[in-house]
Amino acid sequence: LFLNPDLNKTNIECLAQISTGEGKSIIIPALAAIKALGCHRVDVITSLSVLTIRDAKDFKPFFQMFNLQVSNNCDLLCEQGDVDIIYRECSCFERDILLTDFNKKDESQDIISKRRFNSVSSVIIDEVDSMLLDKANMVLYLSYNIDILKSLERLFISIWQTINQQTFDSISIHMIDDDLVHLVCGIILEQIDKKTINIPEYDSNNCDYINIKLFIKRRMSI
Repeated sequence: LFLNPDLNKTNIECLAQISTGEGKSIIIPALAAIKALGCHRVDVITSLSVLTIRDAKDFKPFFQMFNLQVSNNCDLLCEQGDVDIIYRECSCFERDILLTDFNKKDESQDIISKRRFNSVSSVIIDEVDSMLLDKANMVLYLSYNIDILKSLERLFISIWQTINQQTFDSISIHMIDDDLVHLVCGIILEQIDKKTINIPEYDSNNCDYINIKLFIKRRMSI
């Protein structure tokens, strides 16, 4: 289904069915060019990153005929600069929106607002059934590095070294999982007491200490 807002602003819209082989791949860049020439910032949403990169590359000569700049959002570097039309993979588009909404004070993460500034935004959705039906249950999460977890790196290494010793293999054959966990805990705690493993000491009121306790608690409940 193809939805075309009335360009004369009469609040009349057109709904038409574009069958296979009728030139949908040509209609989309043509409409994008028309909207961009009307001072719109155009986002073309696709279902796969492969299609996003391919279409942005293949139709670049067409857009250049109208002095329009085109790029894709599969790489943050591609979104920099004054770009008229951006082909966007759906999940990357969601990422940009979330980064903009949750980091409004960080200009480096404010991706969407830069394109909204002093312009009208238009969105063209390719394969709308894929986004609204096939991927309807998919959830996008933003992840960040937690600096405080770096202090646990030495601890993780020690656990790995302990369970991969040849002597440990011969012992673990005759033990159940719970006993193995208690054995490894005892070995690691002994190394901590002897300062073989250096664990930073935290004030119980320290914010980072509280955050890491909550992080571990959430993971342990899974």
